[in-house]
Amino acid sequence: MDEKIKRKQIAVYFTHALLSSVIAGSCLLAAILSFAVFSIVMSGNILAPFSGRALGVICAALIPLLFLVSYILHVLNSMPEDHEIDAWFKEETETLKKKALQLLGVEGKVLLAEPVVIFKPVMWKAKEINEENINKKKGKDGLLRFSAWKFMILEFTEKRLGCYIAMYDFIKGETTKETTEEFYYTDIVRVATEQEKVILLGGDEVTLEQLVIKVSSGDSVGLRDITMLYETEKNKVIPTPKLEEAVTSIRKILEEKKQ
Repeated sequence: MDEKIKRKQIAVYFTHALLSSVIAGSCLLAAILSFAVFSIVMSGNILAPFSGRALGVICAALIPLLFLVSYILHVLNSMPEDHEIDAWFKEETETLKKKALQLLGVEGKVLLAEPVVIFKPVMWKAKEINEENINKKKGKDGLLRFSAWKFMILEFTEKRLGCYIAMYDFIKGETTKETTEEFYYTDIVRVATEQEKVILLGGDEVTLEQLVIKVSSGDSVGLRDITMLYETEKNKVIPTPKLEEAVTSIRKILEEKKQ
């Protein structure tokens, strides 16, 4: 599929393009009906809306309405299914994994284990992603999906842990604030989950769990998990890698390398 078409379909899925079109069409239709009623009231003639100048105005108003209806039908036809969104996200996750290998300089090298790939949705103010592109959408299958993400990809070489972190705008298909770090296993002093306070888009302050990797110099990298805020009896979030499992995988390799 053409990349531009795919991006447009992802945007339609996550944004309110269809809702805006329906509202605009409803307003236009209401205006036409209001004009017709006004003509009847003012003239006292039930046929007034269909005679002379009134008929011309109504016809002129119906033309853009027909175009608007056609556009709404086009948007509906462009709306991707949930499984298509999931397939595209999976493809782009694989692309980011390859990019991480390249930027960390370990492409083609023998690694101690499979990369640990963690991604979590972004629903707070992030200057790296336009606020209008930070959205969530409940699919037909009842699962919440998100358009803004943060990735952490960990690569394990013989002596060092490579870490790639990036913000990802799924609507645009762009990464921002990409960083790479390399830590000697002997320098890593803590791998755990911690609590962190974050201000959401709506202004509410909440406490989130985050994965943190700290080294002896005091430097650290982390990744927040906001999914638990949206996981309720009525709402289920699209599955994402669990922080606890990532912590276990990292600790296992550290134990082996520090023996």
